Amino acid sequence: MLTIYKYQIPLEDRFTKKFPDEYKILSVGVQNNTPFIWVLLDSLKDQNKTVNFRLAGTGHYFNELIMSQLNFIGSFELMKLGSFFIGHLFEIKNDNAILNLHNFESSINFVW
Repeated sequence: MLTIYKYQIPLEDRFTKKFPDEYKILSVGVQNNTPFIWVLLDSLKDQNKTVNFRLAGTGHYFNELIMSQLNFIGSFELMKLGSFFIGHLFEIKNDNAILNLHNFESSINFVW
């Protein structure tokens, strides 16, 4: 049964989510100052596929070697105590890109 689910986006450089083998990421957005992605999937199928994501803030270092391995999902804006964070979310297309991601230090600094 096709269903749209929302998943919270952790404020981390890299994170994973589990989906069925077939899924479609519809959008990224914010509810109550918390970022989410909305995903269309078959809710009757096992969620056994690990999907890897990369989150980067505007002006943060980005490993240029992996740009071709990323699929842009969308951007979102968070505000806390008068400070803004603009996040840009990417899906990592293949596991080889993950090896490159682990070769540099964390670039997101969420000190508000």
